[in-house]
Amino acid sequence: PLVLEDPFYGNEAINRAMSRCIADIFNCPEVIPSSDPQITHQLPVFIAEATQRAGVHVKTAVAAVLLLNRLIIKSPSFRMGGAFIGQGLFLAALMVATKTMYGADFFASRSWHAVGQLLFRPEEIPSYEQVVRKVLDRDVSFNDRELDECKDMLFADY
Repeated sequence: PLVLEDPFYGNEAINRAMSRCIADIFNCPEVIPSSDPQITHQLPVFIAEATQRAGVHVKTAVAAVLLLNRLIIKSPSFRMGGAFIGQGLFLAALMVATKTMYGADFFASRSWHAVGQLLFRPEEIPSYEQVVRKVLDRDVSFNDRELDECKDMLFADY
């Protein structure tokens, strides 16, 4: 079988930091076992792969984590945990961050299913995005200083 040499696409440190942050704030596991012993769902690899599949810079993933931090501040009830809550909310936040940074038409809505690595049914993905948007209301913009501060926090705290 073909093995990808670098599943983090050169961004292992930041992807692992984002994963630890998401696992911490949402009380979810970073590694989810599968019924197939050869398959594990690793949150840091999911983040790297989603960012790569979306064709966006890792800075967009940092923006997604920034939005997730805002989400948990506004609605602490999201700390509920659960197997794929981290992946689902990260994917939704990545969608919102991508649309904020690159425009609403940057990536077709139906294509987010592939970005999500087929972990979610196609109809689940827009509902995740709607939840994130509803909680954040209009608080979905950010600037370079905020992104730099978020990245610094990720490396300092996670």
